Amino acid sequence: MTYDVVIVGARCAGAALAVHLARTGLTVVALEAAKLPSDQPMSTHLIQPPGMDELDDLGIGARVRARTPAIHAGRFDFDDRTMTLRYGAGRAAHCLRRGELDALLQNAAVAAGAALQPESRVVALAHARDGRVTGVDVQRASGRTERLHARLVVGADGRNSTVARLVAAEEYLGYDAPRACYWAYWQRPADWDAGLLYNGSQHDHSRVLFPTDDDLVLIASSPPVGRALGWRADHRAAYRADVRACTPLAALLGDAEPVGRVLGMVKARYFFRAATGPGWALVGDAGHHKEFVTGLGITDALRDARSLASAIVADDATALERHWRRRDVERIETFLWGRQLGRADAVTALERLVAAHVADTPAVADRLGHVVDGRVSPFALFPPARVLPWVGAAALRGNAAPLADLGVVLADAVRARRELGRRKRLLAAVERPRTRPRRVDGTDAAQVDRRPALAESAHFG
Repeated sequence: MTYDVVIVGARCAGAALAVHLARTGLTVVALEAAKLPSDQPMSTHLIQPPGMDELDDLGIGARVRARTPAIHAGRFDFDDRTMTLRYGAGRAAHCLRRGELDALLQNAAVAAGAALQPESRVVALAHARDGRVTGVDVQRASGRTERLHARLVVGADGRNSTVARLVAAEEYLGYDAPRACYWAYWQRPADWDAGLLYNGSQHDHSRVLFPTDDDLVLIASSPPVGRALGWRADHRAAYRADVRACTPLAALLGDAEPVGRVLGMVKARYFFRAATGPGWALVGDAGHHKEFVTGLGITDALRDARSLASAIVADDATALERHWRRRDVERIETFLWGRQLGRADAVTALERLVAAHVADTPAVADRLGHVVDGRVSPFALFPPARVLPWVGAAALRGNAAPLADLGVVLADAVRARRELGRRKRLLAAVERPRTRPRRVDGTDAAQVDRRPALAESAHFG
């Protein structure tokens, strides 16, 4: 069989891409290794307001809203300080479990005219003589292997992407997650506002709560990796004990127990990968995976699927690379912000100070929506012009710790701004003739041996 596009992976990114492409009249097949319908257990599933905009465009937003409470704000705790940040008027997040969300997207793809083939695992790629990818070898449930030909093969198969491995897609700005994550579902406590998510940090430990469908909440615990390794002997008991050690959650849950399994991921890696090459492209977590604490994984996968679809349809010499470089420009600050938020260190004096003041500063509290919509840099969520007087007043009272913490935060913001500038220059240079070969992170290929860790050392000390 021959298609315009073969998509490997039919979850959020892959199914969304299939919808967009099929609507244009391209012939598309989405391959899914699992038997359908099935859950996607190794994923939390908050959909931020711009992600809901994407689901509206895909035709399933109303069904997601009908099944889930509208989350208008988040409560953020830093030790004993609490602040509430809001998305803004008319904006809300939703949290539909992946089994149903993925099925809605897959059904939308089929309705748009795409073919969906479950229990189809890609085992190899086909290549032309010039090295261009021209198709995939697919192993079916029966054990039979079949070759599918395509003008473009897209890997939408997650952070451990088979397509990325087979094409040797280069990784850059990658690092190992300093925190693990365990999560489970609980009956929603009667005293919890379904329009509110929770993100609490106590000392060096982080926990989150998202209201989801069927009157449930997802509660995740994110200890440093070293501590989580000790949970492996009995992770369910360790997770339950940890949730009950969190005073705000323990007060809500009482004697309740988790509903179903406790899931966990101790080791993760966050990265960018080259997003396109001869005959192939990557989308979603296959091409870019960031800290889950930002809550933007699904939202960005949906946005990137739409952008990639536009590039595929454009079908000009640089469209796919423009998509790739634009993705990096749009995602780099959030990626670096997530790295800052996900550090396995204790709550800082600055975080406690800011939380105490934001509670009384509505103009700042309303900026969360601007950040997730991409209109404000995440490093400007709390504007320095607001924060500096708070820090100065604390210093005058003899508390200099927030000032030292602020120096670290501002240094991170400067590094992020420089990295954003580099990504913008790479985007601007897409159609500019190159006199020397370049690596995907923008460094000269001739410098690879001398500076093997340039991207890391230049931006993270």
